[in-house]
Amino acid sequence: MATVNNTETKEFQYIRDVAPLYGYPAIAKIYPQIGLDIYGPNITCGRLAHLSSNTTSTATVPAGSELGFRLMNGGRILHEGPSQAYMAKAPEAMELETFVGDEEDAKWFEIESLTALNDTWWKTTGLRDVTFTIPKATRSGKYLVRVEAFWPHASVESAQWYVNCAHMEVVGGGNGVPTKFAKFPETYEISDPGIWITENQNGYPAKDLSKYVAPDPSVWTG
Repeated sequence: MATVNNTETKEFQYIRDVAPLYGYPAIAKIYPQIGLDIYGPNITCGRLAHLSSNTTSTATVPAGSELGFRLMNGGRILHEGPSQAYMAKAPEAMELETFVGDEEDAKWFEIESLTALNDTWWKTTGLRDVTFTIPKATRSGKYLVRVEAFWPHASVESAQWYVNCAHMEVVGGGNGVPTKFAKFPETYEISDPGIWITENQNGYPAKDLSKYVAPDPSVWTG
């Protein structure tokens, strides 16, 4: 579920619902995407998330507000690793509900990257919420907001990905123009050092996390 300035919203009210693994019960919608799945369409917003876009409401959020994604059923992040947030403005000729996020003109810019707290702990360890601020300079308009939490791994095809997208309309925005963009799928490679990490970084307790560099085009702060 989403939170806006620490106010909880209904489950999947503003977040595109995702499908469980094929042949599994509904609880399996929380199961991750693994390894080579980063090259597939579900890495954009989650497993078959585009199918729920027409039933997803759009949150009106003033630029500069805090937005968050909260794990449902009281869950907490146990597969520790980075969490990052991206935004992509719906193209002028397209409604937000029909914007999948993997189109040629989809431009994802990063607004938050939570990585290592110190040498042995991730900033997200044990959290229920991942929160970030919509840059004050963000232009007004309708956006997909994409949040990923992932468990990087020392085995090249074993990273686990938890991805969701929300509908948001930014109001009271500025004139900022991001200059670096990502595409999903396309930007990430399983061999990226931020995804395929060292044995030390993958250990428990981990070591050398302060040397970790996330796979991203760099955070835009406005």
